Amino acid sequence: MPDPDMAANFGQLHPHYRGKIHIGAAMAAAANDPVVISVAFANFAQNDEQFKEDILNGEFAQPLHPNGVNRIDVRDVAEISASALLDPDFPGGVYIVVGPESLSGQQCADIWAAELSRPVRYLGDNEQAWRPAIARRLTGTKQTDWLHTFEFLSTSGIPTDPGALKATEQLLGPPPRNYRTYVRNTAREWLGSAKQQAGTKPEADAGTPGTKITPAQRSRRSPTGPDHLNNVMAAHPGLPEAGRQQHAGCLGPCHVEAQEEKAMTAPTPPASALVRPFTVSISDSEIDDLKQRLDCARGRPGSMGPDRGDR
Repeated sequence: MPDPDMAANFGQLHPHYRGKIHIGAAMAAAANDPVVISVAFANFAQNDEQFKEDILNGEFAQPLHPNGVNRIDVRDVAEISASALLDPDFPGGVYIVVGPESLSGQQCADIWAAELSRPVRYLGDNEQAWRPAIARRLTGTKQTDWLHTFEFLSTSGIPTDPGALKATEQLLGPPPRNYRTYVRNTAREWLGSAKQQAGTKPEADAGTPGTKITPAQRSRRSPTGPDHLNNVMAAHPGLPEAGRQQHAGCLGPCHVEAQEEKAMTAPTPPASALVRPFTVSISDSEIDDLKQRLDCARGRPGSMGPDRGDR
């Protein structure tokens, strides 16, 4: 947990962070011992996607300090959060998670240039360039928040703390995803979409829309894959095999056999698309199956699942 005095001083210097600091402190002090996943000392790699058009046009405008800013893949944060939700024995506390390295804005621009095979110029040293770039992409409170954030990141680096990195690795299992891997996969996705729009077929690649995803790749992306399930089952050695199978059903499908692989697509809706309400029709048999799964998870009489009534 960060030092309270340090957090208070930081809030004085950067008022727009005060709400987050107060909420985090209140949760950490709660009597029910909650799990708090903190990314206060990292910057999401996926923030780059807000500036997709600028990057494809050869400009990286986000001002990141020359000493480097820790960059974390939001998928790693999601996997840790999912583990905390799914594992009833996940200990409460404050977990500061970080990415594997800190990078400057120039380094980020160079990585994008290498993966896109085109020049990408860093504009973060010029306030007259990066402020308009944010204003073009964001509006309202979010624009204000990002402007304040980048004002801070342009003048202060965020080094990668070795202790926080070690803790993140222990929570994830595999090492956290590095920024270059994220950029490589995203660049292929963007270039593949451009080829599709031009009427050509994109090259097949894992992680690119319109390509096959193998069970191993799907397991790496999902915290409820076979490895995670094995860890959960290891924590309940007394659970009979039938109960293990039923418990696996409670968590949902974890993998797909090779012969059942299907092409997965992730079409991106236009920015102007409206979100409309919709309804889903569920059959009686599906409702009965869902009730059985809930009974399994709750450990009701007659189920094969573990008794979780005291959790």
